[in-house]
Amino acid sequence: MTPMAPLIRRLLVPATLGAMGLAVGFALGRSGAGAGFLGGPPGAQGGRSGDFPDAEGGSIRRSGGFVSALASGSRRGSSSNDTATAEDAASRARAIMLEAPSFQRDLALVQFVSRIPKDQLVDVLNSLQNQTDIVRGAMASHLVLERLAGEDAAAAMGWLKNRPEGIDGYVGINTIFSVWASSDLGKALSNAAEITDPQQRQQAHATILSTVAQRDPLKALDLLDKNPLLSRNGQGRDPSQAAVSALQIPAGIRRQQALGGLMQSWATRDPDAAWAWANGLESPQDRLVALERATSSVMSRNPTFVAEHLSDIPAGRSRSRAITGLAWQWAMQDPDAALKWAQGSLSYQESASAIPQIVAGWSQRDPAAAASYAAAITDPKARDAALNNLIWGWGQHDPSSAANFFAKLPESEQRRHYLSNVARQWASADPRAALDWAVRLSNPSERSSSLSSVLSSWAETDPASAAQSLLSVNDQDARTRAADNLTSTWVRSDPNAAVRWAQALPEGPSRANAYRGLISSWIEHDELAATRWLDQLPDGPSRESAVSTYVDRRISSDPEGAFYWASSLASDKDRRNRMYTAANNWMRRDPEAAKQAILSSSLPDSEKLRLVKKGK
Repeated sequence: MTPMAPLIRRLLVPATLGAMGLAVGFALGRSGAGAGFLGGPPGAQGGRSGDFPDAEGGSIRRSGGFVSALASGSRRGSSSNDTATAEDAASRARAIMLEAPSFQRDLALVQFVSRIPKDQLVDVLNSLQNQTDIVRGAMASHLVLERLAGEDAAAAMGWLKNRPEGIDGYVGINTIFSVWASSDLGKALSNAAEITDPQQRQQAHATILSTVAQRDPLKALDLLDKNPLLSRNGQGRDPSQAAVSALQIPAGIRRQQALGGLMQSWATRDPDAAWAWANGLESPQDRLVALERATSSVMSRNPTFVAEHLSDIPAGRSRSRAITGLAWQWAMQDPDAALKWAQGSLSYQESASAIPQIVAGWSQRDPAAAASYAAAITDPKARDAALNNLIWGWGQHDPSSAANFFAKLPESEQRRHYLSNVARQWASADPRAALDWAVRLSNPSERSSSLSSVLSSWAETDPASAAQSLLSVNDQDARTRAADNLTSTWVRSDPNAAVRWAQALPEGPSRANAYRGLISSWIEHDELAATRWLDQLPDGPSRESAVSTYVDRRISSDPEGAFYWASSLASDKDRRNRMYTAANNWMRRDPEAAKQAILSSSLPDSEKLRLVKKGK
């Protein structure tokens, strides 16, 4: 195939092609347009895929279906041009196109077009029209149009309103709306609406849709649903025709995306036809993908339909997801019907997984009734799951009522867990109110865990305020537990502030935990700064905590570093245990270096010999 063939194929696709065919074809690689049309394959001569080297060793990037001409002259700030007038520029472009087809010829054209003064672009376009060599002329016009659309939208729209007939006008619409759809979808749609000729407006719509679909096929399908005029003649898509196109895509993620997008729209409009088609697919994988997407599309509108057809989905993850999703959606509309279905139509295990989801959905509608039902469930595991799901919904909308309900349950370890989760949900919306509630809990264990949850949740949004409030909490256990989570969160956004706060704490469990949280998070995004801080810490329990945490986090990925840091620990037991583990890992990677370090270390001679022999 010649280098220009993809261009011909791209230019001559009928503008009236059905919108669904565009969404499936262009989005999922069936149009062939992605091959590009500049001479040579993408990434030729050692460049990255989609890049073309320029004559001076730089590159010209192809992106989003059009060429961003970062040619040498414009890229280096040059405003010079080889021509004085627009006609001269057009003549020069035509002269380049008369050369024999080659990568160098195409590259020269791109570089030349990139240097045309902006105020000459429209005149150059007009001079390039009605050439005898359609393909060569179209290529030159295409490159000029890309620049015009990207740099002067008003001028591009003005040129479109007076565009020529035939291939030149067709190239203009395709190129300009492709650029706009890539950069500003809203502008592309509004500009398309200004085109008065129905056929040309449909061409603009088709170009917009195909451009979006190349990047995100599901977004293209959603766009089509919201903008019915994008489909042919303003009519709806033919889902059966689109289904045939989707099945022609090679098996893989793109085919699944196509099937999923198709079913999401089709099942919404005609669930019976969509389900029947999906259930008749020969490939088990295709069938599961299509049925699962149809299920998710229909369940909120018609849960009874999904319940009646659930037997078509075989046991496995797809069926489990369908059951839990349906349970939640149905309960928000009719919890009694959802419970009747779960208890009468599902297996014991499926019912046990559905009921907690029903409670979650029910809590959106009537949390008090859902709570009463959940507390009365006899199976301990199902009751625990249901009550935890209740917290998720109720704790967001009315945490005070949720807290009062759970505080009245029989005292147990589970009640402590529930109250801690309520505290976390409450703090995400109103941390000060949650803190005031938590400090008044009478049970010391529940108060400590709830306060820790409040402070940890608060730290995720406002660590400085959470840190200040932590200092006012009298519960030592709560302060100790919260310090770890607080500093591990804070150090990611403001390491200096987190370090200052932690170092200001008195030596003790809270500071040790604060150091542990600091180092565990800090080394993941700035290990050099973290180890410098470690290196200057004075001896004491807090340093032991920080160094031990560092060693534990690096003992597998960097056993050499972990070995040396472990050797600095003051505790004999901690030092020997961690050095031994690190040395054992190190021996597997670099026996000679590890052996020398082991033999010269402070480990007992018996452990040195054991490690060295183990590495032989």
